[in-house]
Amino acid sequence: MMSTQDLNSLNKRSDISIIFSDIRGFTTLSEKLAPEDVVALLNPYLEAMSKVIYKHGGTVDKYEGDAIIAFFGEPVPFKDHAIRALRASLDMRIALEELKQQWEKDGRPTQIEMGIGINSGDVFVGLLGSAQRINYTVIGDNANLASRLQDLTKTYAWPILISESTYQQIKDEFDTEFADAVTVKGKTKPVNVYKVIGRKGAPKSEQLQSWQK
Repeated sequence: MMSTQDLNSLNKRSDISIIFSDIRGFTTLSEKLAPEDVVALLNPYLEAMSKVIYKHGGTVDKYEGDAIIAFFGEPVPFKDHAIRALRASLDMRIALEELKQQWEKDGRPTQIEMGIGINSGDVFVGLLGSAQRINYTVIGDNANLASRLQDLTKTYAWPILISESTYQQIKDEFDTEFADAVTVKGKTKPVNVYKVIGRKGAPKSEQLQSWQK
């Protein structure tokens, strides 16, 4: 924005990778906590996850309660946007574990899990809103699919799920496992869904596991 001085140049169609993340069961957990305790959990969580996203060159779109929407590839273009999204997602998992250790020391709840869905593809990226409030955001079918994949982490009890388009771009750097071909809401044809295991060659201790152990 600062370099172009042209806000209209930010409105475009672009091939990027989109992340949707959500804390599993946060609504149920928050109902058991005082409002100030919810804030004491949520603010450090959002701060830690945002730092990870920014570190990998991502853009935080918005927060929706405990959900985070982010994307990689705009406004700064990266050819490796899918790989950056995967690296960020795995580092978000590490950041969550560090937070849980601190919360345990503080006597706060630690039974918290996070689901992440990632899709890569063409979307509209730009400034949307009104004279009172505007947001730099993404819209389109490919953004919706990332959201659906995040929802599916509940079904498959798996921390990170990706689409076929993302898989094709990251398969040389990350180990994955085909989960299923799923017809998600808004799609007429099944979408191939993959579980992310971890970085190739990572020790078993660093590989992702199902929540249902």
